[in-house]
Amino acid sequence: MKRSVLIVGSGAREHAIAYALSKSTHSLSISCCGPNLNPGIKTICDRYEGTMALGSVNDAEWVRDIALRLHADLAVIGPEAPLEARVADTLRTAGISVFGPDADLARIETSKSYARECVCAIAPEVIPKFRIAHSIDEAQEALASFGPRFVVKADGLSGGKGVKVSKEHLGSHDEALSWCRQLFSTGQTSIVIEEKLYGQEFSLMTITDGISCIHSTPIQDHKRAFDEDCGPNTGGMGSYSSPDNLLPFLSKTDVEQACSINEQVIQALRNEFGKPYRGVLYGGYMAVSDGIRLIEYNARFGDPEALNFFTLLSSDAYELLQSAADGTLSSYRPISDNQASVCIYAVPNGYPELSERNVPFSIDSEMAGTQIFYGSVERDDSGILRTAGSRTLAVASYADSIDQARVQALSTMETIQGTLRWRTDIGSPVAVRRKIDHMTRLRKRLSVGVLGSTRGTDLRYLIDAKQHGILDVDFSLVCSDKADSGIVDLAREHDIPVCIGREHQLSKSLDEAGVDIILLIGYMRILSAQFCLKWKDRIFNVHPSLLPDFAGMKDADVHALAIERMRASGNNITGCTVHLVTPHVDAGPIIIQKSCTIETHDTEQSLKAKVQLLEKDALIELLQLFRQTGGQDLAWDM
Repeated sequence: MKRSVLIVGSGAREHAIAYALSKSTHSLSISCCGPNLNPGIKTICDRYEGTMALGSVNDAEWVRDIALRLHADLAVIGPEAPLEARVADTLRTAGISVFGPDADLARIETSKSYARECVCAIAPEVIPKFRIAHSIDEAQEALASFGPRFVVKADGLSGGKGVKVSKEHLGSHDEALSWCRQLFSTGQTSIVIEEKLYGQEFSLMTITDGISCIHSTPIQDHKRAFDEDCGPNTGGMGSYSSPDNLLPFLSKTDVEQACSINEQVIQALRNEFGKPYRGVLYGGYMAVSDGIRLIEYNARFGDPEALNFFTLLSSDAYELLQSAADGTLSSYRPISDNQASVCIYAVPNGYPELSERNVPFSIDSEMAGTQIFYGSVERDDSGILRTAGSRTLAVASYADSIDQARVQALSTMETIQGTLRWRTDIGSPVAVRRKIDHMTRLRKRLSVGVLGSTRGTDLRYLIDAKQHGILDVDFSLVCSDKADSGIVDLAREHDIPVCIGREHQLSKSLDEAGVDIILLIGYMRILSAQFCLKWKDRIFNVHPSLLPDFAGMKDADVHALAIERMRASGNNITGCTVHLVTPHVDAGPIIIQKSCTIETHDTEQSLKAKVQLLEKDALIELLQLFRQTGGQDLAWDM
């Protein structure tokens, strides 16, 4: 008996679903409804005795009527907007099995604030620090709490254009507030503002019937428009997976934790709403210095990740989707080719800024091991393929290695005739090595070098913090220009290697020690421009004032001047500053400032003691921040 399947949506993701269904051993009628006449899907529908209907997939009644007319046994929902528009709910009410969660369950994607709060109750360790703003005043307060490292997200669906990141899209708090105003003006009632993360992103998709779960291999998407991750964000220019159910920069623990979080969220949603989540839960994660963090959840297959997944799937796709929709997934045994996959999108030249339509193109052939999936494509009356404004087509390839799959995909891309462009670096050995090296740097123990000429009180605080588990670093070398300085004695007391000498010798020893970061703690010599250039962005000084106050002055003089200023002007605020070291004394970019109040009874010594406690906290914060960010985005220039 022929079984009827209706695919909702008509992009490349839905083409991949149709392609996988077409390989089923079951006798199927495959139909589709969507906003555009995807030529690849249309060919499959024609071949499998189905129909292709054009219209709004967010019109639940229209989709239901088509499904009933086709006597659909199964409806598979591709995009996110129909889920929010209650298409899954409406189809289920009509007695049709649906792969895709009901609207209330899909809130895990359609409301970022709900997703944050949901996961925070389950696994707070994987959630970035975040705040939810309902007004500009709340947004301003939230931005101030995150400093120069933040992300601003529209709470609801925004077509992939609702997220902006400091330094990448937003150059200041003022620009961020302007973006918040724009989001509120478009009807967003709340905005999520959270800390910026540093690491490597990956996707983990879990197919579920609400109880049983089947996890995809982890996949890495590439959002940037151009090679070397340059240019604006897009809907995704391509993705790759490894043959070992990992990614080259991930640990087995990273993947196991992501699978576990997905499973816990699926259970939590079932408990909260009293019904099963049936479909796919897509977790967007980032591997960071101390584990993984959840970036977002989607309630549908990713695009392009779905293309990797279905290209590799060897077992019956219809049985997979139907059993998830019917609650019988426990009986399904997935089989995926144990190979690597690479997916690459071809797009119009102006994408994503310009919507270039009606640009003619053709693609001659598919190389062995590749499959073409059409996205934003139309076929005119004479049969010529034309761009329809967004991502045009994707080539998905599988092979024994990532690079082999990439070469195959690019070989097929090269047969395109027309003015389309694509990235060539997705899955390249150089790009993959860069990602591995990035994660290695983030996850290695931080090697700290110290330059000092005095007692080294701040170093004593840092050693104490390490001994109490507050800091996880190695003090690899203490350098001094004075053999009899207190900081040298302190280092030897704690078995920290010591180097005494002039600048050139110190630099060489720091290099040999494999130092990642250098702290100046009471170092009384001015460093040369050559030294500053060699260790650029890795040398930090702590100054006992709120720079630029008292720049160029030394500690005792600074505290005396701060007290004198308080008595003369009433300004009773002082503190400390951690800044990058440049050839200009005390003029490098500010990283951290901490302040305290000068009391009328304070002396130079009592004020120095106060400020040194602030210096301890500031240096601990610097080392933790350097480890988390890999040294990126440290300077406060918001």
